[in-house]
Amino acid sequence: AGTDRLCSYVNQPWLDFTGRPLEAELGNGWAEGVHNEDLTHCLETYSLAFDQRQPFAMEYRLRRNDGEYRWILDTGVPRFNSNGSFAGYIGSCLDFTDRKLAEDALASVGRRLIEAHEEERTWIARELHDDLVQRIALVTIELERCSSQTADPTGIDDRIRQARQHLCDVASEIQALSHRLHSSKLEYLGFVNAAKSFCRE
Repeated sequence: AGTDRLCSYVNQPWLDFTGRPLEAELGNGWAEGVHNEDLTHCLETYSLAFDQRQPFAMEYRLRRNDGEYRWILDTGVPRFNSNGSFAGYIGSCLDFTDRKLAEDALASVGRRLIEAHEEERTWIARELHDDLVQRIALVTIELERCSSQTADPTGIDDRIRQARQHLCDVASEIQALSHRLHSSKLEYLGFVNAAKSFCRE
């Protein structure tokens, strides 16, 4: 671009990408392919850099020759003549759509992991509170009754046996709950294969 901010040249790869002739891209023509949602930010970034004679980098969607919008990383730096006077800008653009899609997919996997973790935590909290804690409380009450009946030991052995059985049942369920927290894929496949399997899913 020249000192007037207008595009004075684009190379052949740009023309191949847009599918437009050089004449259509000169001046402000290059901006016609920028996605409507990105155009204002794109032009503001460009103008601000020009005013300050500073390098810039921006991302926007640009229409390819097949009509598909692709994500572009556009960087530009000011040019100066040998006497130090401002001569315009020179820049380059890189189609980084594939990388952006991969980053979005990775972020989505991260969100899914967090959601699954929260669901599991909620389930565990409900199991602990609604079932196991209540059953332990009942055993505690039963043992209190036993201790208050020391004067009349009739039936205490049976009550202690029942309390012991209740505690054994609770311990078994806690063990089962603990086992459920371990990933079977991790256990049987190992970390690397389990991670690969999850990523494929």
